[in-house]
Amino acid sequence: MKYSRHTLATRISHCTLFVHGTLKSQFCEPVEEMLREQLYDLNDGVESQVVVSYDQEPDPNLNKVENSGMLGGSSNLFSHISHGNYDFWDHNKRAMKYKGVYSAEAYGEKAVEVIENHANSKNENPMFLFLSFQVPHEPQQVPPSYINKWKSYANVKPERRKKLFGQISCMDEVVHKVVNSLKHNHLWNNTVVIFSSDNGGPFRNEASNIPLRGQKRTHFEGGIRVVGFVNSPLLSDEVQGKTFNGLIGIADWFPTFIEGMAGGQTDRVDIDGINVWDSLRYGTPSPREDYVISVGEECLGAPVRNNTKYWDTIGIDPRTSIRSGPWKLIVQQDDTEPSTKPADVLLFNVDLDITESTNLAEENEDIVRRLRQRVKEYCSKTVPIVSFKTKHFPKSSNDNQKGCQLDEKYIRRGNY
Repeated sequence: MKYSRHTLATRISHCTLFVHGTLKSQFCEPVEEMLREQLYDLNDGVESQVVVSYDQEPDPNLNKVENSGMLGGSSNLFSHISHGNYDFWDHNKRAMKYKGVYSAEAYGEKAVEVIENHANSKNENPMFLFLSFQVPHEPQQVPPSYINKWKSYANVKPERRKKLFGQISCMDEVVHKVVNSLKHNHLWNNTVVIFSSDNGGPFRNEASNIPLRGQKRTHFEGGIRVVGFVNSPLLSDEVQGKTFNGLIGIADWFPTFIEGMAGGQTDRVDIDGINVWDSLRYGTPSPREDYVISVGEECLGAPVRNNTKYWDTIGIDPRTSIRSGPWKLIVQQDDTEPSTKPADVLLFNVDLDITESTNLAEENEDIVRRLRQRVKEYCSKTVPIVSFKTKHFPKSSNDNQKGCQLDEKYIRRGNY
């Protein structure tokens, strides 16, 4: 939205506070995974409602929160068929009534239902509603009415870009309906809406991240810095209509929701996030000083292999990246071959060089060393890698629990 020449989201673009410095993962699904796991670990008087699509197998913990949506990936957005099976659920039961309903519209319908039920229940506990759309994303399916509105724009080419715009327009309309439901049910005055993308757009889908360098699956700003906004009557006058450029990481949303907005505590959960609610509400500097995007080789020391000499790129990204103040470090590794050659070390001052065009690594070796050491400090907190590829895995007591830890013989640690 931020960098498009066209007004794609005419409704949600009327935001209160534009958030420009949020860092996510270079892949899909980071928000879903981060929030889902933490919600399961914490039940602190917050009514949790999840309307979402997950790009992985069903999780046995899903019954701990009210949830609806898709549990698999690569699904048809109308039929909801994923890998040969119908995949649209309402609290662990197949919801056949949504067959043929476009997923974004189905999610919006369910979200409105959740809001109305909460309002009618007179429940005094805070409600957390997580609404995760599949759009804009492949497959580029969208109701014809949302494509037709872009037919008259001769400069919107090719057809795939019209479909991309159509998906965004549909999402815009659904968000508008959800906000109207909050207002109609007299919940808006005590509500905070946070809208955020999950990663940069991929070029093959005609997305544009200009002026940011890179795209989805890269560690450049075009892959990890995402647009978003916060809209709420609870924000102070000082931030109305302003842009917040402070550093926020994906891990910060959970403590911001629980501690900052709901008045709860997260001390029972081991998290890396920081409560940034005061920064958003009053425009004060962000307490976040640095953020590790990927630990890669800095943490593993050697390739994790899937019975071959090549990287298991499904389960691990061999690249390292960290943001600290204005500095951004990327340690590039070949993601198909084991690291037998020196890595490409890139250092940018993203405050002065948002396009990441000038590598400052050679003249700032002390900063490079400091940032690499900071990554290794984070590595001490990491847990074993989970791989869906290995054939050697412990027997699960729950048939729904897929995946496992890699056997030690697949993890070769060395001195880095």
